[in-house]
Amino acid sequence: MKREYVFMGVLLALMVLAVPVAAEEKVSYSIVGLKNLHCTGWGSSGVGLPGFTIVLEVWDDDANMFVDSGYSQITNDKGYYRFDDLPEGHYRVTEEGQKYWTLLTGAEGANEVTIPWYCPCGNGCPKFISLQNRPKLFRGDETAWAAQEDPGEYRFVDRGNWATYVTYDVGEGPQEYPLFAGQTHLAGYLNVYDDNGKLYVTYQALGTNEDPDTIGDYTVKWTGLKEYHLHVANTADDIPRTPGRGRNAVPGNPIPGQFMNKDSFNPATASSGEIVVDISELNDSIVIAAHAVMEWEGYYTEVFDYAIDLGWQFAWR
Repeated sequence: MKREYVFMGVLLALMVLAVPVAAEEKVSYSIVGLKNLHCTGWGSSGVGLPGFTIVLEVWDDDANMFVDSGYSQITNDKGYYRFDDLPEGHYRVTEEGQKYWTLLTGAEGANEVTIPWYCPCGNGCPKFISLQNRPKLFRGDETAWAAQEDPGEYRFVDRGNWATYVTYDVGEGPQEYPLFAGQTHLAGYLNVYDDNGKLYVTYQALGTNEDPDTIGDYTVKWTGLKEYHLHVANTADDIPRTPGRGRNAVPGNPIPGQFMNKDSFNPATASSGEIVVDISELNDSIVIAAHAVMEWEGYYTEVFDYAIDLGWQFAWR
């Protein structure tokens, strides 16, 4: 009888060990998202941007900063990315810097997430984090001169320096002369009129309402005036210029720094305001040398054309 009790005890123990134990279900955590165009100034905010490298950074307590986690993805043709089977940690979603795009992440921390997180459905409940971009705005400037009508008309010298001047007949009424930057780019206007022995001159930038121009690799608009130098005289030879060479030499390039009227603006201004010059001692036909530094704002042409070709409504700012 004692042997039977022992046998039954062993059998019962074996039966207990044979009961299967439910394995702990592994929860998979994922971060997915969309790289899209920022809505400010654009007609389609939900349009995805393909080909951007999305980087997942993880918080390092020892370094007290986010470091590279080793995870990265390239957005697909719709602008989506996805990171799956992520281990526990505090993550930040960002991107490899794009030279001609600006990354916008919204409120601070909006692109961060901590794993694990509570998920009632049990499958990790993927977190969706969108990253928005907009084309990066660039600024630059170019030297400009007022011309009579066309670029290069009435040059001070025939070769080399392309600086130009304009002529004005006292009493002829208001005149408008083009300001050409970089020799050929219409960047603004010089408005001139006279009254009772005074000449009134105003520099005016072209502004953002005009069609865009192209400077090098950028599509731009001429948005402001950074500085001007203005001189009025009877003839072009009376304008401050470098001395000529040789017995019969004529004066050379103009010297804007020696012009009678000058000013600078920071930030650039759309208009110089009226500049008043006394011309009571000058002839009825005078020469005006109007030099300027014109500022442009613009976008990398490839990015600009990319938007236009897809029908997005491009706003300049």
